[in-house]
Amino acid sequence: MNDRPSTVLIVGAVDGVDAIVFTHGSTTSERDVRDNDYSGVANMLKALGGRRTRIVLMTAIGTTRPGVAYAEWKLRSERLVRASGNPYTIVRPGWFDYNQPGQRKIAMLQGDRKHSGSPADGVIARDQIARVLIGSLHIDAANHKTLELIADHGPEQDDLTTLFTRYIYWVPEGRGFGR
Repeated sequence: MNDRPSTVLIVGAVDGVDAIVFTHGSTTSERDVRDNDYSGVANMLKALGGRRTRIVLMTAIGTTRPGVAYAEWKLRSERLVRASGNPYTIVRPGWFDYNQPGQRKIAMLQGDRKHSGSPADGVIARDQIARVLIGSLHIDAANHKTLELIADHGPEQDDLTTLFTRYIYWVPEGRGFGR
């Protein structure tokens, strides 16, 4: 039996909200990612009924890795968010809590070029992920950005706005990037 909430139930949950932060996840099985990660985003967007809502979507580093069903369904959920017409930020964090002491310098990357499927792709502490997800709701420079999130060695920065300002806006696939 399917225990995912129906769109009808979600409609009541999103009534009056002005922002949604997706941090859901599932196993790496194609069925689970399709039925939870992708369908969760699709159902929420449908429940919004076209109402403009700020969206922050957390997927995973390596989402553009070809031939990996887990990644393909996460990428499809990203495309749904982009196509929705809503303001958004998509964050693809590295491996949670594998960072070493002193590895707190937040790094935002673009291009999704890290595909080892291991902590070698990059690591980040959960509290830093939360800070970036919530912070992106209030930073204009975070709008329409897709980025990978990892931590380098060094102290954590105080100002997220400066980090978001350095990165380019996402433009539909096949059209390159723009400012």
